[in-house]
Amino acid sequence: MQTLGQWVPTFNPYLFSTDIAQFPSQLQPMIQQGYLETELEDFLTATNGYFESSDGAIFSQKYEKHRGTTITETRPGLKAPVVTVTPPATAAAGPSDGITPTDFAIEQYTFTPFEIEDGMDLDLIGTNFSIVDRFMHQLVVAYHQGVQSIDLLARDTFLAAYATGSTIATTGYSNGTGVAVAVDDIRAFQTVITTGTGGTNGSIVATNSTNSLPVTVYPAGSTVGAWTTNVTLATPAGTNTSKFVPYGLGTYGAQGAPNNCRANGVSGTLTMNVTTAIVAGDVIVAGDAPSQITATGVLHFSKLPATGSSLLSTNILDCVNVLENNAVPHARNNDGDSEGTYIAHIAPNVLRSLYNDPDFKQANQTLGQSAIYKSGEISKYLGVTFLKTTNAPRISLAAYGGSGYAYATIITGDGALVDRWYEGLEDWAANSYNPGYVTISGGVAFILMPAYQDRQGRNMHIDWLSIRDMVCPTDVTRSTVIMTGNGARRARSVVLWTYASF
Repeated sequence: MQTLGQWVPTFNPYLFSTDIAQFPSQLQPMIQQGYLETELEDFLTATNGYFESSDGAIFSQKYEKHRGTTITETRPGLKAPVVTVTPPATAAAGPSDGITPTDFAIEQYTFTPFEIEDGMDLDLIGTNFSIVDRFMHQLVVAYHQGVQSIDLLARDTFLAAYATGSTIATTGYSNGTGVAVAVDDIRAFQTVITTGTGGTNGSIVATNSTNSLPVTVYPAGSTVGAWTTNVTLATPAGTNTSKFVPYGLGTYGAQGAPNNCRANGVSGTLTMNVTTAIVAGDVIVAGDAPSQITATGVLHFSKLPATGSSLLSTNILDCVNVLENNAVPHARNNDGDSEGTYIAHIAPNVLRSLYNDPDFKQANQTLGQSAIYKSGEISKYLGVTFLKTTNAPRISLAAYGGSGYAYATIITGDGALVDRWYEGLEDWAANSYNPGYVTISGGVAFILMPAYQDRQGRNMHIDWLSIRDMVCPTDVTRSTVIMTGNGARRARSVVLWTYASF
């Protein structure tokens, strides 16, 4: 009977200890070198979140077919409370009984759906020469590209609505009337919302001499010496040189390009009466600008210092305070249920910096027994649920004369962003005349088109398509009802700016 040591094969460790040169010289030319593996390796994917999680039930809606190329939705307001006592004689006098009828205010926002799409070709003969099958990977590529593209559209819509209204002067000006002041970003200065009565309240009109926009100028970003004036015209520059460009996505990284990216700033001039000399770097804030909070309290993200500008618990509390004062409901999930918190879309490295905050550490000094530390991740803290995303926007401060990056964390409640995708995609996908295989997920159509369009039937197409628009509605009609609210035209999100070196 053999023992274990008798039947286990023996190996020559010398043969495998170094490299192919250890084989006899007669065998070396017969051994293939530089061969390819027969499968693709794992790859990294983006962590999305803006598109899927912000507003639950009302976030993604269908844009009905046979309704033209745009659709306008109406958001009704309430009526202001009555605090004046009606005199008895007036109340008893008919026929009005002392009542002067008034109507509730409304405001509207319009969707203009556009196409966003991309695709790949697959040579059905050529793929058989490849050492790996490209088909399955191209399906995965199309899916991830489509989902991330829509997620970035949602992120950029947030930025266009809530990271605007505060800009810096790029040139100095002396006192004067009707001075065209060059600024880094004119978005949110180009329109003003009327505040009349009834149905006229909430109408968005172009900024002009009749409907001017109140602004405050902060010298070098300081509240000391701040002064007010009105903007009567906002004009885009001939060549867009705005430095407000989300970093890290190819064409996003150039000033002013691409111009049709709604996240990018638009440089131009603001026409206003200059009563105190303006210096380059002065901060100009619109009277109805959305709330933006910075880690150190500066009035523009470009002023963030490199030290002491990481995330703090007090910053989160400030954001929550703004949302609660504006009576913004908590975010809802896809089932329409309240999350019980607001949602913070945040970069992983910004969330990491919260662990350096003394207040946060003191709140969780429980010898490691806290659920927050046990899970290794903050899920809910200070009334906020944190959703980490690798799509989080950062603006390079080098263009503003600094270093590092300003990160935008978007803290949002219910109804901040509304997404409309074209319902007609479903009919098109199911149409018997459509020769392709189409599946729709979240308003994004993924298409496999058979290979018969070319002469030899070799090239099939793997594409994705979405026809949609996203809008951050205004909420100015709340101003007569929500007494603790601020004057921002949009109130359901807050942008929190923090500094990071990378």
